[in-house]
Amino acid sequence: MILFLSSSVIMDNDDENHGLESWTKIFDVGCGSFGQVFVAINHEPNYLFAIKSVQIDHTKMGQSRLKALENEQKILQSLDCPHVIQCLGGNTTKKKNGTFKIVFLEYMVYGSLADFMKKAKGPFNEDFVRLYTKDMLLGLQYIHKMGIIHCDIKGNNVLLGTSGAKLADFGLAIRIGPDAEKCESATFRGTQLWMAPEVLNKREQGFPSDIWSLGCTVMELLTGDMPWTHTGTHVHHVIECIRAGRMPKFPSCPCISAVGRDFIEKCLKFNADDRWSSFQLLQHAFVRDSITPSSTGKTFMEERIKSSCKVALSYDIEEDKESKQALKKQRIEFVG
Repeated sequence: MILFLSSSVIMDNDDENHGLESWTKIFDVGCGSFGQVFVAINHEPNYLFAIKSVQIDHTKMGQSRLKALENEQKILQSLDCPHVIQCLGGNTTKKKNGTFKIVFLEYMVYGSLADFMKKAKGPFNEDFVRLYTKDMLLGLQYIHKMGIIHCDIKGNNVLLGTSGAKLADFGLAIRIGPDAEKCESATFRGTQLWMAPEVLNKREQGFPSDIWSLGCTVMELLTGDMPWTHTGTHVHHVIECIRAGRMPKFPSCPCISAVGRDFIEKCLKFNADDRWSSFQLLQHAFVRDSITPSSTGKTFMEERIKSSCKVALSYDIEEDKESKQALKKQRIEFVG
């Protein structure tokens, strides 16, 4: 039997495997900027989990990837929130082709919001964007209270599972003092089209910078494309406009309601101090009046996800078949 890891499982010691002593690689998820990701199955008890892996070498890129993965593990193991991905531990392992740092993470079966949209070939319906935005805000509210700036909120770094959307990919995250609100650093991090003006201008990176990125992510989910691409303007011109406080026009498509547009505007204030906080945004009608689930559990999530896109989906069914075939080879019974 396969058990999907529940949100109540928390691992504390980063030097132990926490019961993940015997596991089998099932399939590759992909290779990102900070290493390879694949899904594995733990034995006794059986459940799926994700693994991030980077090869340890002395190149500049290798050291950068290692530092990011170690940072992610350290930060995630200090957190306990149902809206943030869980870290289950990690270790260093030697293989024929080198030494690798691996980190065990909670498996989110539907992947990232951005990947899901690509497979669906369309944006999310606004009703469901409201639900996922609430999940993201609850995650941001928690990590900000813990003195952590994510620094790279975007659709690729928010994962979707049977329990909703969760913040992930904390490799660039910054931990600051519990009473501090901003972090001035020589290194500003993130993805340009989601970066706040103060980050692009290399002035500061604080909690409001995450809020700007959230607004860009909501725009991304509603339009089905990277933020600001609707302007038809070269990315460098868009970046220069944002840096100078000349905001590009918001999308005029009917997929964004007036309340959705107002929510995004509250996030995308040029002055960081003028942006609403995660607490304030949770009171905004866009999130406050989001639909209430009529049922709970995996069945509801499948219905919620299938109907959240504007086209008929077979994504989760295809992924399920892939998992079943891989598990069958290992002679392990799969229970969907």
